[in-house]
Amino acid sequence: MGVRVTAIILVAVVLVLVAGCQFGAAKTEALLKQADDAFAAQKFNDAYALYVQVLQRNPKDDKILTSLGICSLELKDSPRGIAWIDQALAINPNNSLAWEKRGELVMGQGRLKEAIPYFDKSLALDANMNAARLNLALIYERLGQVDQALALGSEAVSREPKDAETHYKYAVTLEIAKRFDDAEAQYREALTLKKDHVHSLIRLSALLVARKKDLGEARTMAQEANKLEPGDGDPALLAAWALFLSGDQKSGVREMEQVARAHPSNWQAWARLAMGLKEIGATDASKQAAKIAASIAPRPLAVLDDSGKTPAGKAPAPVLKGAR
Repeated sequence: MGVRVTAIILVAVVLVLVAGCQFGAAKTEALLKQADDAFAAQKFNDAYALYVQVLQRNPKDDKILTSLGICSLELKDSPRGIAWIDQALAINPNNSLAWEKRGELVMGQGRLKEAIPYFDKSLALDANMNAARLNLALIYERLGQVDQALALGSEAVSREPKDAETHYKYAVTLEIAKRFDDAEAQYREALTLKKDHVHSLIRLSALLVARKKDLGEARTMAQEANKLEPGDGDPALLAAWALFLSGDQKSGVREMEQVARAHPSNWQAWARLAMGLKEIGATDASKQAAKIAASIAPRPLAVLDDSGKTPAGKAPAPVLKGAR
């Protein structure tokens, strides 16, 4: 009888342990889904906190460590991101995504040459890691190695011909290389694949405005981008400048004034308004707008180009992909 009771107790204990493990696994899976959903919704602080909870349950999971590194990258916390990614690579040195994100974190600090080996390692582990390929293209472009940059961009497009972001990034490389017709074609391909690709709408609109080409279309694109992602008023400013250049100067100036007043910290809006007012003969108002622009501009106003943007002087922004 005693043996039988002991056996029953042991079975009961095992069943309780199994049930506990199953409950724990289900809880972990639920937390992970919440974290992934928060990341997809670009709620990076929430995603970070949730991934930390998941990591507490699986401290040796290199994928979760990589996700924490990516959240840190999105939150502009490079030192913390590097620490997470280094932990992931210590556990799994063959994690190609972690190597790619390590490169992005270093690249985001402006250390372009130092980022190259990380992207190379990522590609060596996974030839389909296009984010690494595109970031390398941007770096080589910045370093003046144009042919190598364009070759990488072209290969990226050939590997992911149906990905709008890939065409967009290649277009940026082409534009920096001053191959404007090819860049325009790639932006248009990106928009064919994803008509609401905001970055392509803005970049193509700015490119057309800078070339004083198809200004009506450029304005429409900028207006669409403004509906999708108004930000600090840059798309609306671009639309107003396109209208101004198309010949309707007074309407363009009115729109630029609306943008400047709606976004008073946007120095480019005040600078463009000053230029527009001067062009239509409103000298005093132009001086006032220029004074406001000068008081908040991070650099001399003379560096403005035809699109209303400052020339690229910083490290290129890294290509960001999904969390896991």
